[in-house]
Amino acid sequence: MYNKTSILLKKLYLQIKEVGELMNDLTIYSNEELKKIQEIELKCLKEIIHICEEENIEYFLIGGSALGAVRHKGFIPWDDDIDIGMTRDNYEKFLKVAPNKLSEIYYLQTPYGKGKNNPYFYSKVRINGTQFVEYCNRKVNMHHGCYVDVFPFDEVPDNEEDNINQFNDIQKLIRKFNLKQTPDISAEPKKMRDCIKSLIRRIIHFLFKFISYDKLVDDLQNTFTKYNGTNQEAYACLNFPERKKSM
Repeated sequence: MYNKTSILLKKLYLQIKEVGELMNDLTIYSNEELKKIQEIELKCLKEIIHICEEENIEYFLIGGSALGAVRHKGFIPWDDDIDIGMTRDNYEKFLKVAPNKLSEIYYLQTPYGKGKNNPYFYSKVRINGTQFVEYCNRKVNMHHGCYVDVFPFDEVPDNEEDNINQFNDIQKLIRKFNLKQTPDISAEPKKMRDCIKSLIRRIIHFLFKFISYDKLVDDLQNTFTKYNGTNQEAYACLNFPERKKSM
């Protein structure tokens, strides 16, 4: 669909295979529970696809969802979420029409408007009547349902130095956003050093409450979209913490 965007499936497979081997050692869900999560998320994806086709919004699967579709004709066996991408114009169109188009069992969660408790600078279509609570966000007053992730893709500069600078600027802002929005570390502390990290995190989170949410979102938005419309050779999802140099 996009000659500027490519998915490196072989490299991605090796990375996800390593994750899968680790996941096999962890008892997170029973097989029945994971199957149920995958089923309701697939129904959610079908709802999103229906809206996109009706509104001429272009989308594509990314990450493990793309790999699962190619290699497994569905989910990677241990995968518990679905990730889709849209170029910025399509993404913004989706955010505009989805609230009125989604059926009542779904909820669009974004960092814009009334979404000031959202700890993510991307969007999720949540499923009402479900719970999928991550430890770090368990005290955040927000919708915690199962979800499909929706990521924006923006043009990134061809110039290597500009590319690195934009990526670094965004990562700094995302870390600031995350510290402001998320009160806890990612997992329950088990050791003393983890307890110390958790305490430090909560102190920083409290101090960051004095940072303007709207100003931070504006800074993020402007930095993400800085090169859109400038005819660069590539798109990227800048939410991810690793810079992709292969195209």
